[in-house]
Amino acid sequence: MSRNIDMKVEELRPKIKRIKIIFKVLETLETKQVVSRQDRTKHNVADVLVADDTGSIILTLWDEDIEQFSEGEVYEVSDAYTSIFKGMLRLNIGRYSSVKRLEEPVEVNLENNVSEEVHKQYLNRRRRHGFGSGSFWP
Repeated sequence: MSRNIDMKVEELRPKIKRIKIIFKVLETLETKQVVSRQDRTKHNVADVLVADDTGSIILTLWDEDIEQFSEGEVYEVSDAYTSIFKGMLRLNIGRYSSVKRLEEPVEVNLENNVSEEVHKQYLNRRRRHGFGSGSFWP
């Protein structure tokens, strides 16, 4: 079994898995309802700004995971991962992630929002639709 990697916000990069991170929830930026392309079910999605002493990042939460987090509280999350959404870095929790609320205070650094950096190499990576099954076309 792989171990989690203890990380700070400023160390986060695209496509890292099994992250263990401690952060403070600053605010919920946006909550919206989306429809799954796979099974057409509706899901709630929230973008939450979280931070530690090295920087801040947007944490994307889905459905019941939204209820686990409260503004102003400090959490330790294990088995988190990073992804790119519209060229911007995001922190995510998945079905195997664990969330623990902590009582310890966390200093926050709002000067370094790692979600604001555009990762241009990931911007145009959408699947192309239109011809056959897609097995031949990139």
